[in-house]
Amino acid sequence: SISDLKLCDKLIKRLGILSSNETIEDMTTKDIKCLIVNGLIGMLMVLRKTNGGNERKAFLELAKHHLLEFIEQIESYEVIQVNERSKYQGPLSTIKNQAIRREGKIIQYKLEKELQFKLNEYKTRKEEKNRSNLHSTNHRSTRTLDNEEEEEEGEREVYTTWLKFLYLKSYQEINSIDQELDLLGTSSQMESIPHRSKSTEKDATEAEDLSWKLDQLSTKSGPLIGPTGKILRPFTILPSSKSFTSATDRIRLRSEVFRPDWNLPTMTIDEYLDEQESMGNFLKGGGPAQAEEETDGERVKREAEDDNLNGEEMAEGLRKKAIEWDEFTDTHRKGEGNMMNRG
Repeated sequence: SISDLKLCDKLIKRLGILSSNETIEDMTTKDIKCLIVNGLIGMLMVLRKTNGGNERKAFLELAKHHLLEFIEQIESYEVIQVNERSKYQGPLSTIKNQAIRREGKIIQYKLEKELQFKLNEYKTRKEEKNRSNLHSTNHRSTRTLDNEEEEEEGEREVYTTWLKFLYLKSYQEINSIDQELDLLGTSSQMESIPHRSKSTEKDATEAEDLSWKLDQLSTKSGPLIGPTGKILRPFTILPSSKSFTSATDRIRLRSEVFRPDWNLPTMTIDEYLDEQESMGNFLKGGGPAQAEEETDGERVKREAEDDNLNGEEMAEGLRKKAIEWDEFTDTHRKGEGNMMNRG
């Protein structure tokens, strides 16, 4: 699509469709579409995938060139009045005051939403008109000169709105391109810094490892200390077996049980289980004992069978409950409560 747009740009320049002596009021509706070409080329080149930073940098510079050319055309043909251009441009990069920059971005954002709303409104209006023409029963042409002029005026307004929207987006893209070019320039400078080769780094690492290398101590049997006093294998100093008594043995065993970093028990296991049971962390019930117990429903039926006043009241309650359930099933279909309000 970029190549097709570039071909259109060449043909427009070769045929001289656009004249620098005209304004948008002097141009025909068909010629206004030619102003969009450079803006679309710049937008698409920003989105193009590239391999490596150098290729990306080249495409960004070309995209910026086309966007600047598009902006120059819009201002030359007076598509946007001079006193309104600052709203489309947004805050300039030279402005350091954050409050002023934020206010400029807010104005630009509101203007962008307004233009998008107009374009969507034009699109909806055109779709409704196409549907009405499609379902029309009158196949004869009923278009008049007034209708044609009205359609041309609406089409001209759509193209003008598109140009204003692309003019605003071009300034946003140029700002993003400048930031990305700065990052690419910084990364290229980092790549130009000379680095040590891998072999040099490996030799330096090995030399450093050798300087910190420790002697291997033998863990097997053999002399403990060499003639020069050098320790030849690891050892552990233990108390003499001759000095062991019952008291020292008790102290040693106690020191092995009660260490400073060990937590001593604060309750027995039975106390812990009782506390958990009082907190309700244990489930109760179940098993064959509970299966043999009489349920509430069985108890009510049994009491209803008794030949006394309480039994008669229980039987009457069961009868009323059965009647209410029959009435409910007659007026409510099965599964009606799970139909999610569907008929």
